[in-house]
Amino acid sequence: MQEVHELPATGVIIDGLPLVVPGIRIRNFHDDPLITLPREDGTPRTKDEVTLIVLHSTLGAPDQTFRHAQTIIPGLGPSSNAGRALVELWGSDHRCAGAHMAFDFDGMGYCLQDLHRWVTYHATTVNRRSIGIEYRQGRARSEFYDGQIFAGACDVDWKTIYFGIQRQIPKGYRNRPCKRLASGAADFCGVIGHRDQSDDRGAGDPGDAIMASLGYEAFDLDAGEDLEIWRQRQRWAGMPAAQQDGIPGPKTRGYLIERGFTAGLWALPPKNISIPSALRPTTT
Repeated sequence: MQEVHELPATGVIIDGLPLVVPGIRIRNFHDDPLITLPREDGTPRTKDEVTLIVLHSTLGAPDQTFRHAQTIIPGLGPSSNAGRALVELWGSDHRCAGAHMAFDFDGMGYCLQDLHRWVTYHATTVNRRSIGIEYRQGRARSEFYDGQIFAGACDVDWKTIYFGIQRQIPKGYRNRPCKRLASGAADFCGVIGHRDQSDDRGAGDPGDAIMASLGYEAFDLDAGEDLEIWRQRQRWAGMPAAQQDGIPGPKTRGYLIERGFTAGLWALPPKNISIPSALRPTTT
């Protein structure tokens, strides 16, 4: 059997094709069949558009079992062969659970299923509209490595551009999920933590450090802060009044693309357009 370091790393699989994420090492299930997520842990994606990225930690710590506060270790850590380890776990625990991707301590990413063609069972009500990404977490100190977190953030940046997912996250965590996200997130397009969507997970899934690493603008979703600011942005972009719903979906992205916004993302505006200060992205 080949050692892990001898296997290729050719990128994520989208619609059957390997795509390289610049600067990030990603091994996929074509490179290594032993990191193929079992089919019972997902289902084919049909007409649903990908509008969400959901971030997870493999332990969810701190939680009731692992109470140690998260520790962020400088640099990169050792490989734990996370792709094979997680596929083996999910294939044997009878929970029908899994994710599209995982990031190991050494910064290696693993693509376990096709991001576009396959729904993985990682976040119940939002599975069909989302991509699930796990960060490998250590048991000793609930630890991550900052190089691992950085690799994951770079990968999420790339995915927001590819799928046209707005660079916005929930503001803070209040020890409970957001009702809008728990009920299916039909009116939110962005990046969330599993903790923001599920009442089965606590603050450690994925934790503040991983969410903050993105640097995306944060909104109070319970108060509908994002819906109000996006209505204003839609009005500014020239959308008809009847379409100004505060949800930055495909129609909103289309108007922003016409204005020169890369991939229709508000956080990547054209250099030659002046945006009113009240509408500019604010980061965490």
